[in-house]
Amino acid sequence: MSFFNDLNMFQAVGLTFLTLAAAATLTASLRHRISRRAGLGWLSLWVGSAIALRWPETTKVAASFLGISRGADLVFYSAILAALAAFFLLFLRLRQAENHITELTRRIAILHAQKSLPKSRSTAADRERSDSSGIG
Repeated sequence: MSFFNDLNMFQAVGLTFLTLAAAATLTASLRHRISRRAGLGWLSLWVGSAIALRWPETTKVAASFLGISRGADLVFYSAILAALAAFFLLFLRLRQAENHITELTRRIAILHAQKSLPKSRSTAADRERSDSSGIG
């Protein structure tokens, strides 16, 4: 019970959130809503965050190993780098989606043009035949 006895309010709320996030990630991964690799990445993030939240001194050890003076700075720098990487990946996905939409729009426009083209040609040809035959 010593695990729960010395938690402050922020740690208790944070660990509850991280536990729920880990459970949701595990469920999504098992139901194939996300890939196993993505699930493993998110699960690693939740577990690492829970360790850092429960035992903040671990961030000091990791920070000093990396040449950073404070554990809080390591967490902050890591969050900034992760956010930049996420924004970049999101940008790439958005560009890919835009390219797919453009390609689909072109294909649809071509299909519509091809469907309407024979009708107008056959109508013009029918008109020419009817004009030359004297019918109409």
